[in-house]
Amino acid sequence: MKSDLFNLISNYNSPEQGLLINTNVELYVEKLLNNSTILAYYTRGIKGFIAFYNNDKANKEAFLSMLLIDESLRGKGIGPLLLEQSIRILKNQGFKNYKLEVLSTNLNAISLYKKYGFKFTESKEEFSIMQKVL
Repeated sequence: MKSDLFNLISNYNSPEQGLLINTNVELYVEKLLNNSTILAYYTRGIKGFIAFYNNDKANKEAFLSMLLIDESLRGKGIGPLLLEQSIRILKNQGFKNYKLEVLSTNLNAISLYKKYGFKFTESKEEFSIMQKVL
């Protein structure tokens, strides 16, 4: 799983691709594997995944760290499927808020998040913060 995540993220890690990881990708993948919940879509390796942190049980806040689908499978409903699954898991665990940070230029992602009830809460530099009340 580690190498699949690394390769997928590395292939899309640019603002033009809608993704920007400002740290070492290998360290980022380690952090995801050690601290987040990951739901993956497999077809000869990972072709898409969602990673979210559901460890702030005191405040009942979760954070969507990344939703990434390989370009060859975009538009086939995999992103919405993974997002829906994460929302269902968080609701079942009693979380009340689901937050995320998205590149302000990633209009496809913003459109998806709005469709699922995420609303803008703030903007900082090139990113926007969105939140959904669960």
